[in-house]
Amino acid sequence: AFLGFYKMSRSIFIIFIFILIFSPLAFGTVEPWSLTIMETAALSAAFLLLCRNTKKSNIRLYETPGIVPLLFLLTYIFIQCIPMPSEIVRVISPQTYDLFKTTVLIEEPGAWIPLSVNKKATLSEFFRIASYAAFYFLTVQLLSKKGYLLRTVYIIVIFASVLSTQGILQHFLSNGKLLWFRELAHGGTPFGPYVNRNHFAGLVGMIFPVILSLFIYYKPRTNHRNIRDKIIELFSRQKPHIYLLLGFSVVLVALSVFMTLSRSGIISLCGSIIVFLLLLLGKGKRDKSSLLIIIMFLIIILSVSWFGWGIIIERFESARDIKYRMEIWEDGLRIIKEFPLTGTGFGTFFYIFPAYQSFSGQRVGWKIIDHAHNDYVELL
Repeated sequence: AFLGFYKMSRSIFIIFIFILIFSPLAFGTVEPWSLTIMETAALSAAFLLLCRNTKKSNIRLYETPGIVPLLFLLTYIFIQCIPMPSEIVRVISPQTYDLFKTTVLIEEPGAWIPLSVNKKATLSEFFRIASYAAFYFLTVQLLSKKGYLLRTVYIIVIFASVLSTQGILQHFLSNGKLLWFRELAHGGTPFGPYVNRNHFAGLVGMIFPVILSLFIYYKPRTNHRNIRDKIIELFSRQKPHIYLLLGFSVVLVALSVFMTLSRSGIISLCGSIIVFLLLLLGKGKRDKSSLLIIIMFLIIILSVSWFGWGIIIERFESARDIKYRMEIWEDGLRIIKEFPLTGTGFGTFFYIFPAYQSFSGQRVGWKIIDHAHNDYVELL
């Protein structure tokens, strides 16, 4: 029984790691096939975990912060998919009723209609967010155990380093395809496995502070005063070798973020270094750890100089797409005003926006506008 319990726990953890690595590599998991695999894996792993705890009553589940409002959100999304009498929809969301009146209700005046203007899109969003909730639940349950936490951290660090290396190589040896073999169906600004370079910067930017933390943790403490003995001791221990690899990873990951030319990614990376430094100083860590971060930052700056600051400065000076994003937000606000209480349904921005779009996306090279580029506008 114990062996079966151990195997189930290990299987759940393997699925958990698979999701972490698969999701970025599957071109950001934005296509139906990759979403289906990710959702199935996350929901299955959460189900297995619950089954394991049902069989083993002495194993408790850890409290998952914020799970209640998350469940309320999922309930609300599901309600948006449920057909209801058209007269009720007319009271709750008059604009939604008007849309259906010119389509479904022409053929079937008494038909039941949902609050979502595209039930299929909202249902798809329900399963996507449900899989995120399941993965979050898994994260809390699994990583509350030190062994799983350490393994996950090291796997993520190695993965981010390898992914950054691949992204940098692809940047210089690009053939116009994702991972050198996948055609870009709708254009984009690719970097690594992502169609959008900003998404790559967002991923490795989140992992960067974890690598920096380990780099400081593994800082060797030598007992000798003269430099010769310190160097000999540095290379005769195991930790210094890990320390040097982590230092290389810090520079590599930071360099890949700069090379994406993602303005938000670069600002976030620099901000994380500053916050990290302030936290160390606030904790009274005025020793070599603070100096180490400053030195690493200077090395990163010098590394970026290798391929030139000109293109980065030019990127920050170019604010053309920001202007059009603001136009998207303005058009999005018009949608919010017309659907104030219930919205148009989760996942329906792509379908409702063309009716309110006031400019041509071709002017900025956008073939499709599938998101508001502002989470708050799109959520409302």
